Amino acid sequence: MPVRSQTPVIRPVAFNGRQFESLGVEVTTWQQLHQVESKVEYQTGERPQFYILMLITGGQGSHSIDFQCHHLEVGDAVWVKPGQSQHWSPNPGMQAELLFISPQAMPLVQCDEDELEQIALDRWPTHHKLERQQWYTLARQLRLLRREQIQAPAEPLSLLFQRSTVLAVLAKLAHVYRAEILNPHEPQQRVYHQFGRLLEANFAQRRSVVFYAAQLACSASTLNRLCRSLTGLSAKQTIDRRVALEAKRLLSQQVLSVSQIAYQLGFSEPTNFVKFFRRMERLSPKAFRQERISGAPKQRQ
Repeated sequence: MPVRSQTPVIRPVAFNGRQFESLGVEVTTWQQLHQVESKVEYQTGERPQFYILMLITGGQGSHSIDFQCHHLEVGDAVWVKPGQSQHWSPNPGMQAELLFISPQAMPLVQCDEDELEQIALDRWPTHHKLERQQWYTLARQLRLLRREQIQAPAEPLSLLFQRSTVLAVLAKLAHVYRAEILNPHEPQQRVYHQFGRLLEANFAQRRSVVFYAAQLACSASTLNRLCRSLTGLSAKQTIDRRVALEAKRLLSQQVLSVSQIAYQLGFSEPTNFVKFFRRMERLSPKAFRQERISGAPKQRQ
C-alpha cells in the first residue's frame, strides 16, 4: 500500500512496495483500500509519486484529480500520473481494481525506448469510458494479476507472469488510447511532444516561449502556431497553465508560504506571482489555499 506523510491538505505519497519491490507493481481493490483509509485521509488529498490505474467494476463514485472532479461508473478507467494531485472520496458501494506502478517498476525498466514511446504513459487521458469488451479484458487481467500476487508474489516464474500481465494491461490501454495519444512519429506531433518534455523539466525556471523555441530549433511564432494547431492553445498559454497547475498543487500542500512558492516557480518577486495567479485563477493564492482548507469554493470574480 502507499505510504502517506502527515502533511495536511495534500500529502506526498511514496510507493511502498516492500512486498512487491522486485516487481515495483501492486494490485489491490477499492474495497481493500477503503478499509485502511481513515476519515481524515478522505478529507485531504495527496500527490502520489507513482502511476495509479483505477478500473471501475461496480457502483458509482467520484474522484478528484488536479482539482477536477470526475464522476465514475462501471467501465470507466482513471489514470493518475506521478506528481498529480488527487483526492479520494469514500464512494460507498463503488467497486474497482487498482494498479499501483512505480516509475522504476521492472516492466517499465525492461522496456526499450521505442516500446516506452509507444506506450506513452505520460500522455494517457485522466478519465476514459471503455467499451464493454475492453473493460472486461482489463478487469480479468487485473484480477489474475492480483490473485498471482497473493499466491506467489516473489517466485521467479510468478514474477515472469506478473511482468507479462502488467505489460499486457499497459499495451492494451495504450492501444485503446491511440486516438488520444499524440503520434510521436508525425513531425509536428513529435516536436510538440518534445516541447512537452522540455516544459515539464523547465517550467519552474523558464516561462519564455523564446527559450523553448530555441531548444527546438524553431521560432517562437512557429511554436505558437504548432501548439494552436494541435491543442487550440498558444505556447505561452500552455506554459502558463503548467505553472498555474504546479502553483495550485504547492498551495494545497500547506508546506511552503506563498512567497516561497513564488521563488520556487521562478518569479522574481512574490507580488508578480500573486498577479500571475490571480490572472490565471481569478483569485489570490491565499484565497485559493483557504478554499482548499475549507472545502468550500468561493465565487470567482
